[in-house]
Amino acid sequence: MRLARIVGAFVALVLTVTMGSALVSPADAAAKPKHDVTAQGGESSSNHFYVKGKVTTFHGKVKLLRNVAGGGFKVVKKVKVKKSGKFRTPIFQVGNKKTCFKIQVPAQGGYKKTTTPNLGCIVTR
Repeated sequence: MRLARIVGAFVALVLTVTMGSALVSPADAAAKPKHDVTAQGGESSSNHFYVKGKVTTFHGKVKLLRNVAGGGFKVVKKVKVKKSGKFRTPIFQVGNKKTCFKIQVPAQGGYKKTTTPNLGCIVTR
């Protein structure tokens, strides 16, 4: 009886170890690439700011993210991307607070969600 219990426990242990390693994804699996995004912020005239850029790997709407006074980035609006991949939108400061912006492209077509680094901030002096 004792031998049957030992063999059963050993088989259960071997199955547990092999099943755990079977569920792990292989190291060879390639991660999805990021979208190809180029964007910049600028000032067209006094106190008229904009964000423009180009996304060559995506057609649809990109999200404009805004950070007010050091808080978290939140979606302000969605901007339509033209067939050429270009987009442009005006941006506005919130009161007299420091306001920073980013662009986020959603995951689509084999690419993962991509967020640009900080494009710049509007600061009132």
